[in-house]
Amino acid sequence: MACYQELLRDHPKLSLSQFAAEVERPYHVLRDTRQNAKRSAQRTERRQHVLEEVRLKALEEPLSGYRLIYQALQQDVLRPAPGLHTVRRCMVELKVQRPVPRKKRRLPVSPTPIVLWPAGRRIQMDATRLSLPDGICWAYLVLDVESRALLHIEVVRNLSASSAVAALQQGIRGLHNLGIDER
Repeated sequence: MACYQELLRDHPKLSLSQFAAEVERPYHVLRDTRQNAKRSAQRTERRQHVLEEVRLKALEEPLSGYRLIYQALQQDVLRPAPGLHTVRRCMVELKVQRPVPRKKRRLPVSPTPIVLWPAGRRIQMDATRLSLPDGICWAYLVLDVESRALLHIEVVRNLSASSAVAALQQGIRGLHNLGIDER
């Protein structure tokens, strides 16, 4: 639009539509730009004012996040405060937003080594998660420790203590069926 204003001084009879044809731009775009220039300048000025408010409040309270800065701006009843999202974006733009703390990753639970198993342990139970097209299920496997033979398998939709006990009792029955009657 500044180019059009300069040409208008030299050629006072140049219309906006003629200028649009010369620069190969749609007329309506140039018309709207000229009409909205004042509003655009006001928006830019308001944005700079909000950035300055947020910057000053963030410097007053350097350890505060965007929510606390927003609340502090809300307390001033003489001036309308910007919205929460605007405050967050301004703080990011000004690079005064504290970094978001990362969640600490839990350490994976490791299985108990065989050396630490109780002496004379005869059976072992394992719950294995299986993914299916319609959801998940769990398989309780009851194994003979010495031979690693599978004594019983039970498939359930959800883990529960009662189904684990039932699978364990079936595994003990399988052990008794093989002729092993140890406790």
